[in-house]
Amino acid sequence: MTFSLRHIFYICFAAVGLAIFVYPHTVQALGVSPLRHTVTIEPGDTRIVPIFVTSESGAIVDVVPDVDAFAVDPEKGTPIFGIADDALAWVSAHESRVQVGPNNVGQINFFVTVPEGTPPGAHYLALFAKQEASDGAVGIGTRVGALLFLHVAGEVTERVEVQEARIGKSWYRKNPVAFTMHFKNTGNIHVVPQGTLVVQNWRGTVLWEEEINPQLDKILAGGEWIRSVDDIELPFFGIGKVRALLTLSYGATNKTHTVDMEFYYVPTWAYVLCTFGIIVGWIAFVETRRNKKRRR
Repeated sequence: MTFSLRHIFYICFAAVGLAIFVYPHTVQALGVSPLRHTVTIEPGDTRIVPIFVTSESGAIVDVVPDVDAFAVDPEKGTPIFGIADDALAWVSAHESRVQVGPNNVGQINFFVTVPEGTPPGAHYLALFAKQEASDGAVGIGTRVGALLFLHVAGEVTERVEVQEARIGKSWYRKNPVAFTMHFKNTGNIHVVPQGTLVVQNWRGTVLWEEEINPQLDKILAGGEWIRSVDDIELPFFGIGKVRALLTLSYGATNKTHTVDMEFYYVPTWAYVLCTFGIIVGWIAFVETRRNKKRRR
């Protein structure tokens, strides 16, 4: 096979493009500590909140400070960044750029100033050290950070409202039974809900029981918490009217919500058995009447 000058040009052009777009830059691994800060600040006061950055790859990297606000996904419990919050304007960094090498720890000091007259409550921010893509290369830099649970000092209000708590259907013919709960934090501080869901038959026998929120997920102030239980398996003796009792407690004062629900569980085999019994009974009734007529 022979290559013309045009073929060689195309090969070189493709190689350069591969180098630019597939390997645009090297993003070094960064570490940060601590992973979380919790601070309480009086209106009008300022606090310094530091984060410490290390280069886990051993290379020297430049990082810049960045601040973001977050909420928590109501169903997955994972952080969602890019949330609007007035508290973002309260935070500034002393350092505009910090160099982190293999033998030193970079420190970025964030100044948090709460304006006078700010009402009490919680704000959820993230303090980042951001490594940007260098030399104008195409690509996205990396950032690591610490969560900042910022409390404006004042009266704390713990309040969670039940938005929804329901069984999937009022009548079940087969397993599994599904249950959904939806709560909203209308207080000004985050809480951790905990409790149990107990399912009983009409005699009071416990058919199924599960702990709610064993992983201790938080409901942030103003946030919502949605969970579904879709693997409730009822035994054969659970037939009939069934009661589901949800008990959920939260907060330092251990406030409690109780939701009592009812549904019916009549499995398919019960319909079949009942239908068979009706047919047998009808046949027996007809035969009995025939026999009576013959005796006459």
